[in-house]
Amino acid sequence: MADLIIDNKKISSNYSIIKKMCNDNNLIFLPVTKCVRSVREIISPLIELGLPIITDVHEQNLSKWENTFPTALLSATRSIINTPYIPDVVYTADPFIINHLSDASEKVRFIIQLEMGGLREGILPGMFKNLIQHIDDKHINRITGFSTNYGCIHGITPDVDDINNFCDTSLRLSKMIQLSDPIIAAGGTILFDFLTNKQLPHKLTHIRMGESILFGFNTYTNTPIHGLENEIFTLQGEVIETKEVNTNIKGNNALNSFGEHFNNERLFMTNGIRKRAVINFGSMIADFKYIRPITNGIIICAQSYDHSVIDITDCEHSLSPGDVISFDCKYDAVVKAFHHPYTTISYKGDV
Repeated sequence: MADLIIDNKKISSNYSIIKKMCNDNNLIFLPVTKCVRSVREIISPLIELGLPIITDVHEQNLSKWENTFPTALLSATRSIINTPYIPDVVYTADPFIINHLSDASEKVRFIIQLEMGGLREGILPGMFKNLIQHIDDKHINRITGFSTNYGCIHGITPDVDDINNFCDTSLRLSKMIQLSDPIIAAGGTILFDFLTNKQLPHKLTHIRMGESILFGFNTYTNTPIHGLENEIFTLQGEVIETKEVNTNIKGNNALNSFGEHFNNERLFMTNGIRKRAVINFGSMIADFKYIRPITNGIIICAQSYDHSVIDITDCEHSLSPGDVISFDCKYDAVVKAFHHPYTTISYKGDV
């Protein structure tokens, strides 16, 4: 069991800062909150600050907001036609989904996903004509705009010309369906520097980002974002035992429980007698690559699925069984910890 403590005040502060930056650039900011399952504890304060719509990848996270607040689903599978919940906005490039959801709901609108170099979801712009030929004429007016993503999988960084090309392409495709004032939305925290430097084209209407608001961090540059709050998610584990061990390991090196050869001497600290501690969560809740001990002098040595082994020889204060150790978390760790049933989640910070 581990504890995940979330500083709501910092999330709300980041939202307010980014929202103002977007407003100053005539953009609408859409925070993507799939990482935290779009829970009420985090979303409700953002609604009070002017959040226009809840944006998530998972319909299960959005369904709890049905009939209470607008929602946008960033990725839809065809099985959505068999669920009672239909979001207000669906991002898709599948005419099957557009036709079936349009028949089922008068409110639903669609953003067409375009592939513009991010190599994730979406159709090539040249395929749009074929797409609309497979959409019932009565449903064409349900299309309200176009979207693309940058950086998420391949880390490909767009330049200003790339973003302008996406906007111009969206406007050109809009004319094919007599769509005036289309939504033109781009996603990815990789766009934050463009926002800061006022380099985003005025034709862009919406920008989606998740890591910037939740972590104040830009994965693509691997740096904290200046002016935003970070250290928002704190994972805590309890010390099970502390002891001195002889780290000069002898014997054959077989595969470990992950099917890996573990021979990283720096992590194992193979340097004679060292003091170790075992804590009560492992990689099943958070991989050690994505957490950082807040206390100085602690090194994460290794993990099983259920336990983590840390070196506390040089820890700035003594540790005993029952003590709690805190870790700052990156995105990947929060995704696992937040969704794991053995994690207790709590919130701090008055908004």
